[in-house]
Amino acid sequence: MKYQQQIKNNIHLIIAFVVLIVVSIFSAASSKEKSISTPLQIDTIIPKGYVLVPIELENKDIIQSIIQSHGIIDLYTGDPVMRQAQKIATRIKIIRAPYNPNLFAVLVQENLADRIMKQSGNFYAVIQNKAAEEDTNSLARSRSRKNITIEYQNEEK
Repeated sequence: MKYQQQIKNNIHLIIAFVVLIVVSIFSAASSKEKSISTPLQIDTIIPKGYVLVPIELENKDIIQSIIQSHGIIDLYTGDPVMRQAQKIATRIKIIRAPYNPNLFAVLVQENLADRIMKQSGNFYAVIQNKAAEEDTNSLARSRSRKNITIEYQNEEK
């Protein structure tokens, strides 16, 4: 009898306690749903004037073991074994595909994308230091050696 009387006197406290437990269970469930939500879509963060160009790397096994999600590379085409590799781009950003980590894409300016797409043959990546001074998306410049002539004049008095 005593317990029934105490429950009747404190019924509003018991109801508040039950409601508090139910609310905390629902808030915990909704926070788990938010953390499981879809990851950020890469195509929504491409800067203006840039494009993401998918490439097939011949040395992708090595690159996969070195970079996690992105990095800075020099991009080559040709055959490095036969010493016929040609540099296409310097210090470009490479991104590993979030849904298929075996695939890569490079983030380049639109004018450089056309040059990459016209290249036939194998692509090779050489990893660069992220902290080094950036000259982003610069086209590979052909090496031209300038002949410099230095003339010395002996003036005897």
